[in-house]
Amino acid sequence: MLEWARTAKTGVQFFARLALKGVASDAMRSFAQTFRANLVAKGVADDDEAVWSIIPRLLILEFDFESGAPQARSHAVTIARQVALETL
Repeated sequence: MLEWARTAKTGVQFFARLALKGVASDAMRSFAQTFRANLVAKGVADDDEAVWSIIPRLLILEFDFESGAPQARSHAVTIARQVALETL
């Protein structure tokens, strides 16, 4: 879904593709609806273009804090700390 947002030319185009049954999954639509609701709750206009302009900037980082490899866990914690500090 994030890749679609990055390649779409407009918010209308992105949300039209997302609405297509058999193209996007229910999970993708649910994620987009939840993301939109959270943005609107924080004051962003409930408008396809306004919401779409933010979605391509979203980056989801995945960390495996349960890894059995101590170096992998240490690296994940270090990266998570850096990301958290950059967002302050």
